[in-house]
Amino acid sequence: KRLAEFGGSRYQTYRLGGDEFAMVLYDVHSEYEVQRICAALSQAFNRPFELHNGQRITMTLSIGFALTWEHATAEKLQELADRNMYQAKHRRAERSLN
Repeated sequence: KRLAEFGGSRYQTYRLGGDEFAMVLYDVHSEYEVQRICAALSQAFNRPFELHNGQRITMTLSIGFALTWEHATAEKLQELADRNMYQAKHRRAERSLN
C-alpha cells in the first residue's frame, strides 16, 4: 500500500512475489533522478508501520535499479536491478559491522 501511495500515477508498482516488488518509473531521464526517487522511497519507509493489533514495526528496504536506455529486455533490467539490490544489501551489512 505504501509503495502504491508513494508512486501515485507517475510510477507503476508490481509485486514480483513474497517481499519483492518492481516499480516502473515514467518521465525519468537520468540516473541522478532515479537515485533521488530511491532515497525518497527509503525515507517513506522509515516511518513505522502500525499493524492491525496496534503494534508498530519498522522496515528496511534494499533497492536496486536499472535504466531502460542501458538494457533492452525486461529480463535484463530485472537481472541488473536484482544484482544492484544485492550489492546494496552487502554494503549495508558491511557498514553495520564497522
